[in-house]
Amino acid sequence: MFEALMALHSRAAEDAVLEVWLDLPPQPPVTLGAARPLSSKITVSNTLAGLALEADKARITSDEGGEGAGNGALDGGDWVRLLIPIVNGSTLPWVSTSGRWTAVGNCVYIPDSDIFDLAELPVGATADLTLDLYLARDCGDRTSSVRLELLDTHRAPTTPLAIGLDLTVRTVSFSHSKSLVFDRDVPGWSDGAKREILDAGGRIELSAGIEVSDTTLQQARQSWAWSRYATPAFEKQFLPKQLEMPRSPSQRPGYQIFGMADDLDLKAKEGEAFVEALAPTAVRLGWGNAAAAGFAVRISTSASNTSPKPPDAPWTERSVVPSLADVTRLVNDHVHIDAEHSTPPPSALDKVT
Repeated sequence: MFEALMALHSRAAEDAVLEVWLDLPPQPPVTLGAARPLSSKITVSNTLAGLALEADKARITSDEGGEGAGNGALDGGDWVRLLIPIVNGSTLPWVSTSGRWTAVGNCVYIPDSDIFDLAELPVGATADLTLDLYLARDCGDRTSSVRLELLDTHRAPTTPLAIGLDLTVRTVSFSHSKSLVFDRDVPGWSDGAKREILDAGGRIELSAGIEVSDTTLQQARQSWAWSRYATPAFEKQFLPKQLEMPRSPSQRPGYQIFGMADDLDLKAKEGEAFVEALAPTAVRLGWGNAAAAGFAVRISTSASNTSPKPPDAPWTERSVVPSLADVTRLVNDHVHIDAEHSTPPPSALDKVT
């Protein structure tokens, strides 16, 4: 259930819809790999004699959702999976013990609050407890709480014992493009023409940085992609690999800037070759006039508190099947076209219901 909810209510689900609609290659999924220390603060608010949660040793194994996906922190809008050690500090073993996680307040949702059995804990032994939760997007910059309730055949057969945890949740970072350049590209210089139309033989370059409202971010990487329908129109293409972006302070308090890592350089085919290359695409995409003709290009930025690395695992297809209403809403929200009166690629219509 946790994986299904996370898949349908995350930034990755929105990205998957737009990739289908605009015929962009899928982005690699955000993954943490092995469990790693949690960068956010967790404190024990209610202790229990003889049994303790070691909140300072909590690890995070999954971190998906919005802008903060993959950064290893607790951000508003994130779906996270935590491993929290529990240690038997008493003089007797804990046996026949069951537990249940419950949320305190409206800022935390625990999708699986069923009772689970704890492994037998000998004196001094430690075991990991799994905690899956969703942190409400509008509950950032505050403390949210959960509680572990325990029943034990010998020590607490009827009235649960409780251990409380306070989670420090951050507001999702705000970011926007910075120094967007889309103009004629002449080797060695840029003329700043803000070119918006690509014609036969034309050269264009596209680049952008970002400004973010999170000064704790240390590094960022950038990558580029475009619709495969655009490929036949170009005779020369320079698509940079994922590169690190230079970091600099911003004049706005509380912000910093990650400058462009490189730019995307394209040169269109000359004369009739340009028209001929685009003719099948015009029919396939239903371009009725020049105003309808266009391609989508994506500049992706991934920022992290530590040095982000490309995922080791190969790209995987996301099993997201949105409704046509979902597609229309997302396209209208994110792309400057009218989804209700435009013609999407046939592949997009084949994949939505």
